[in-house]
Amino acid sequence: MSATPWVVKFGGSVLRDHAAVQEVAVAISKRRQTGRPLVVVLSAFSGVTDRLADQALRLRPPLRDHDLALALGDGERASVQVLSETLDARSVPHTAWGGYDYGLITEGAVLDADPVRWSPGHWYPEFARTGLALLPGFVGADREGRPTLLGRGGSDLSALFLAHALSAEVHLVKDVAGLFAQDPKLGPHGSTPLATISIPEALSLGTRAVQPKALQLAARLGVSVWVTDLAGESGTWIRPIPASHS
Repeated sequence: MSATPWVVKFGGSVLRDHAAVQEVAVAISKRRQTGRPLVVVLSAFSGVTDRLADQALRLRPPLRDHDLALALGDGERASVQVLSETLDARSVPHTAWGGYDYGLITEGAVLDADPVRWSPGHWYPEFARTGLALLPGFVGADREGRPTLLGRGGSDLSALFLAHALSAEVHLVKDVAGLFAQDPKLGPHGSTPLATISIPEALSLGTRAVQPKALQLAARLGVSVWVTDLAGESGTWIRPIPASHS
């Protein structure tokens, strides 16, 4: 792989249902036409993690710690499986790794862990051949190989850490084309996405579009983040240094 890879994360707001997966497959195919290798990080379908959490906590006894982490990661694993089947139907070469043990090593609280190391998994040689890999976001493994989670919205954190490890660009695909000074649903004022914004400024917006924990890691690592929509033609660069708005 001579070209700089992209790590592209598709969020739950984009993965609304199985029909939306077709749109995601088209977006992936379009990005592959650039010649860039892609690592695609997937969230669970919209609403799935909440349902899994409710089911797990209703069990008697309720699931805890690593057992709960394993159960809650089922949503991301399902997203990988569904998208992989969709790409197979379109004859798009790729590799898919649905397990939590794809090489992201974490430490700290089981359900709100921090990524600390990336150890390339069994999926990597096939990725090097095809240039396209599908991985679950939100999940990782501790140093003993037990499943962990990266906190609510942790797929952003997964993508950012992998991008840093791969010296890749990180793109977070949402249902809106970037970050806004004001919620565009409230009216025309501020309905154009900010072209560039610093990480402290992004955090001060109080937006839920990007996990704050991921932005804090981006600041420590000096990583820029591109927030965009499925088309990927416009969006917001979140930079680790102060920037002027456009």
